[in-house]
Order: sequence, then structure tokens, then C-alpha cells
Amino acid sequence: MVHDGKTLGIANMMIAKGSDRPVYIVTPEASMTITSKSSLLPDQAAEAVMLAHALDKAPKNLRHVPRLLAQSHESRLQSLSAFISAWAGLEILVGATFERYEASWTAAIGSALPQSAQNVADRMRIVMKDKYRLADKFAIMASALDPAGANQDITIFANLKETRDAFFHKLSSDPAQLPGETTRRLLRKYLSLHLQQI
Repeated sequence: MVHDGKTLGIANMMIAKGSDRPVYIVTPEASMTITSKSSLLPDQAAEAVMLAHALDKAPKNLRHVPRLLAQSHESRLQSLSAFISAWAGLEILVGATFERYEASWTAAIGSALPQSAQNVADRMRIVMKDKYRLADKFAIMASALDPAGANQDITIFANLKETRDAFFHKLSSDPAQLPGETTRRLLRKYLSLHLQQI
């Protein structure tokens, strides 16, 4: 069955025995769109506006992170896609913000040293510039943004990275068991904390 160039369904015709009457079996086809809306509470709306303004002022390489976070939410029923999106967002966040937190990290170390050792602190920063591992960078960022909760989050990050490496390098994990929600939670927390600092 076709109407205005659109297929509406399939119609089959049979002839009933004895009466020779046609019997039509119709299988209609349809599609629909569902729109879902949710309202934010006043404090959530205010926070969303504040974070949007902060994100607008953030470096361009950070602007992909909210998209990856949203993509991870949309893919949460597909564990592999959800995890990949959330992990990519977390890696970008750490890389895009590290210079800022590394500067405050080395300044804190320098302030704890006597004046006679300042040149050692300066030298350490130069030597370490390209030696930090991703886990080190996350630890420095987390320590700056959430000193009280950083220890636990550093352990979570290390476990997530181990899972990520095992899956991508050895294919030794079940894609359905990848920790997308844990990764998403960590990304959401530190993205929000970072944007509040801008």
C-alpha cells in the first residue's frame, strides 16, 4: 500500500473457499518520534548556566569534553560506546587542564622548600615536563580540585586505566562489563570542578 509516495504497509489478498469472497490481510507500517523533556531545579539551572559560561571561556580543546560526556550518556545501553566516549572525555580533560594544575603543583613544592633549593624545584619542573604519565597528571589535577576526595579518585582512575589498557591492548575484558558509569561519574565531577575554577 502506497500513499503520496510513502509505503504504508503490505496488503495481501486471499480468496475464501466456498464463498469466493476476497479476504484482505493488512500489515500496516508506522513510525513515530518521542520527545522527552525534564525540568531542572532552580539551583541545577543556575549551575548549568554558570558552567556553560565557564565552558565558553575555556580553551577550545576542552569544548569537546561535554559532547563526549553527553555521547556517553546517550550510549549507556551500549557499554563499549559509553565507556570509549567517557574515557576519551576524561583523557582530553586531563590533557587540556594539566598545564594549569602542574604550575600550581610545582609552586606548592617550591614554597615548601628553602630558598636555597628553589633552583632544584625549577630544574625538576623542566626535567619532568614531558615525563608525567596520564595517571600522574590526573593525580595532580585531582589533588588541586578535590584535596579531600582525591585519594579515592586516584585509585578509581588507576583501575579504570588498567581496565581500558587490558581491553584495548589485549581484548581481555567483556565489552558489556566496561565501567562506563564509573568513568562518566569521574569525568562529570572533574569537568564541573574545573569549570568552577575558571
